[in-house]
Amino acid sequence: MASNKIQQLSENGNSESLVKMLHGKVGVSDVIQGTAPLVPANDPGNTGLNHSETFTISAEGDMRYLSFTSMLVCTNDGFAGIDSVKLPYYKQKTVYAMAYDARTEMNTEDFSDMAHPCQEAISVSSGEDGTGASNPKLSEDGIIISHPGIMGNADLLKDIHGWSNPAVKIDIVQIN
Repeated sequence: MASNKIQQLSENGNSESLVKMLHGKVGVSDVIQGTAPLVPANDPGNTGLNHSETFTISAEGDMRYLSFTSMLVCTNDGFAGIDSVKLPYYKQKTVYAMAYDARTEMNTEDFSDMAHPCQEAISVSSGEDGTGASNPKLSEDGIIISHPGIMGNADLLKDIHGWSNPAVKIDIVQIN
């Protein structure tokens, strides 16, 4: 089931409650929060936004696992994530995060039902600001499933907003 924290992240890009909860959790060594939307490497909207970001995390002592989650911006409630991936014993490891549908909101693919950064990430302005808030009228059962992808309904276009799984590549490099 999608927690309220995953719902807030996947629907609205609001990671604050998730970050706050993790900062105080026993067994969590470090929490890093991104600051800007990322776009595919080919930058289909010619936005000039980055397609990757680098984070440095601290994993001291018996901290041996990495978890990651990120909103898929041009979706109603999509997110990508990994859970408890073992950190590399030797220098480097690559893992891939799949796309998931939190199923907390129907996939209308309408800009007015999504967080505003979607339009910025593809350099369009539809006049529909997006909500930045959950809409109870679009509520679903909250059972997380693999994301079906962008269908090309309403405002989203498969060739601009779509992706294939895995949705995110994560390179983990040991630096000391």
